Amino acid sequence: MMLAATARIFVIVVMALATGGCSSINTSLASALSDYTPEWAGGLPPGAPPRPGTPGYDEYVKKLEGKSGQPAPQLAQPAQPSALY
Repeated sequence: MMLAATARIFVIVVMALATGGCSSINTSLASALSDYTPEWAGGLPPGAPPRPGTPGYDEYVKKLEGKSGQPAPQLAQPAQPSALY
């Protein structure tokens, strides 16, 4: 009886650790894998503009500024979460 209870606890702990491991892997791989996902599977279409922070983004913004004659709008900073008291 004691062995069965210990085995259940062991299985629950292993499953909890495995689930937590998946979430930490997903956050680091999601940004890299999304750029290489084919369009038919929900990825970016072939003519999509580069993302901020990628190598071709600065050239893309300069190209847009040249077409419109006005400077490109600044990107808004994401809202910082506030603590609840």
